[in-house]
Amino acid sequence: DYLSVDADARRVYVTHGTEVVVLNADDYSVVGRIGGLQLSHAVVVLKELGKGYITDGDAKKVVIFDLNTLKVTGEVVTNQPDTDALVYDPASKLLFSINGNSANLTVIDPVKETVVKMMDLGGAAEFGVVDGKGTLYNNNEEKGDVAVIDTRTLTIKTRWPAAPAGTVTALAMDLKNQRLFSAGRN
Repeated sequence: DYLSVDADARRVYVTHGTEVVVLNADDYSVVGRIGGLQLSHAVVVLKELGKGYITDGDAKKVVIFDLNTLKVTGEVVTNQPDTDALVYDPASKLLFSINGNSANLTVIDPVKETVVKMMDLGGAAEFGVVDGKGTLYNNNEEKGDVAVIDTRTLTIKTRWPAAPAGTVTALAMDLKNQRLFSAGRN
């Protein structure tokens, strides 16, 4: 579903159904595999913790693995169907599991490996990006807008309509110029 690149470790994490394939970024050889998943979607790597996190949509959880061994070391149950995109916010030091069709997100403390809060997003959520200053932007497919979320207070500050984009899906941010790019279907 999503590719993740760890430029420092020269690794590419490719979610591939029931496993995540870890590639060497220089020659694309397989470094390893993380299996035992039902439907993998996204990977976030936190070097400072020595851990990686994988959303498993059908299992309704975030799987935790060791960056060195690629062995699964734990999990955080979201209990939400379509546990999908995953974003880390360095300002709040929290992980945000965006639970697509469940219309919410699960806020996770990656150190304690526990759920901090469930947040209702009021419609099918798709992808999110952070600005590194305490704001998470989340495309809402159902509402056709971008929810602007304060990652410290864990509240929705505002919503920006994305019309005429249609169903908003992809989202990217140019941090240097503080520009948000939201792509839509139809």
